[in-house]
Amino acid sequence: KQGVKEFTMYAFGFLMEKANRVIISNYSRGIGLQELAHQHFVDAIEFGERGIDLKYNDYQKWITGEIGNLVLEPHGIDIELFYWTAAAYGGAVSSSQGDPEWVIKLPRVGLLLNEVIKKDSVWNNGAALVAMITYTMNNPEIAGESEKLARRYFDTAVNASKGMDLGPYIAIAESVSKVN
Repeated sequence: KQGVKEFTMYAFGFLMEKANRVIISNYSRGIGLQELAHQHFVDAIEFGERGIDLKYNDYQKWITGEIGNLVLEPHGIDIELFYWTAAAYGGAVSSSQGDPEWVIKLPRVGLLLNEVIKKDSVWNNGAALVAMITYTMNNPEIAGESEKLARRYFDTAVNASKGMDLGPYIAIAESVSKVN
C-alpha cells in the first residue's frame, strides 16, 4: 500500500505541479516532467493492483468490466489501497496527454472510489468523496448530470469532515466553478 501512496503523492505533488509551471516557459521540459509523472502513476497502479489482486481473486475481471456486479468490499487497510490506486489511475489518465490507452481507463477511478465510499464514506475526512467531485466533472459518460452530482459529493464530503477539511472546497472550485 505504501508504495502506491508514495509514488502517487510524489507524481502529483512534485512532478505534475512542476510540469504545470514549467510547461509555459519550457514546453519540452514540461512534457518531459509529465511523462516522468506518468511513469510514476503507472508504477503506482501496478503496485496497487498487485496488492488488491492478492486479496480479491476476481479483481482484474471486475476492474476491466468482465464481471459487472462483483462486490469487493474493501476493509481496513484495503480501503486506503483502493483509494490510492484510484488516485494513481486518475493521475495516469491526466498525465497521459490524451492517450486513448489511458483515457478509456477513466471509469476505473470511479469503480475504485465507489468501493471506498460504499465501505466507509467518511474515511480520511471523506477523501474519496472529494476525489469523486473531480472525477465526476471529468467523466464524459455523465456530462449532463456531472455538476449536480459533483455538488452532491461536495455536500457529503463537507459533512464527512464536519466542514474542517479544505479539500471539498478546493475540488469544487477547481472542477465545477471553472466550468461556469
